[in-house]
Amino acid sequence: MSIHSLPTTTCAEPVPQTALQALDLTVRYRGRAALRGVNLTVADGSVTALIGPSGCGKTSFLNCINRMTDLIAGCEVSGTLSLFGEDVLTDGSNLLALRRRVGMIFQRANPFPLSIRRNLDLPLREYGIRSASERAGRLEQALRDVGLWREVIDRLDDPALALSGGQRQRLCIARAIALEPQVLLMDEPCSGLDPHATAAIEDLIHGWHGRYTVLIVTHNLAQARRVSDHTAVFWLQDGAGTLVEHGPTGALFAAPRHPVTADYVAGRAG
Repeated sequence: MSIHSLPTTTCAEPVPQTALQALDLTVRYRGRAALRGVNLTVADGSVTALIGPSGCGKTSFLNCINRMTDLIAGCEVSGTLSLFGEDVLTDGSNLLALRRRVGMIFQRANPFPLSIRRNLDLPLREYGIRSASERAGRLEQALRDVGLWREVIDRLDDPALALSGGQRQRLCIARAIALEPQVLLMDEPCSGLDPHATAAIEDLIHGWHGRYTVLIVTHNLAQARRVSDHTAVFWLQDGAGTLVEHGPTGALFAAPRHPVTADYVAGRAG
């Protein structure tokens, strides 16, 4: 048999592992549905943008993932929400371990009113890192990863609140990644930041491909297109937020399947 007659074989691309899967996820506040019937699968190592107008359940969805909903009086969550195959909504879940695996970066930078060093050292202690040398190593690496190390190396014991807005947000990101999470939740992390600080955060997100699974809520559609692999569109229907479309970002913006998505990305709605 000549080489030309050998059968052609192709190597199938590996199917990415599922990091997060929501099935019929519903959130109610004092009996009133804020988010209803969400079904969404997120691949490991990907960046997913959550877009849609205010009040359609995007933040509620994020809060379910690390059980921040437990801290809200009158909040009830039903359905299934799996993190790498484990349902995080089951009774008896280890919330401390869950919140170490799932880091959260909020809309407003919220450093502790402590020194820069203590902002990272304190959570590392809280989550059981007893070795001082390991904590110091993680602190330095996290600050390097967010591009802060050279900016603060000579003032680690200065108040974190003395940092600029963009620096504060990068410090909060460093605080989250120092715990070596699997998932990072970002709720409008660039809101209120100047273009330079926003670009720095977006550069970080680009560098996280394959390292972290990222879900980012943003009202900036151009930002969603720049940073994400997939986009999920949330909308209000019958008084509750729901997921109307989800898909690869390029395809969703270029050829949306749902009329709500088409109107929203074209600026005709929302």
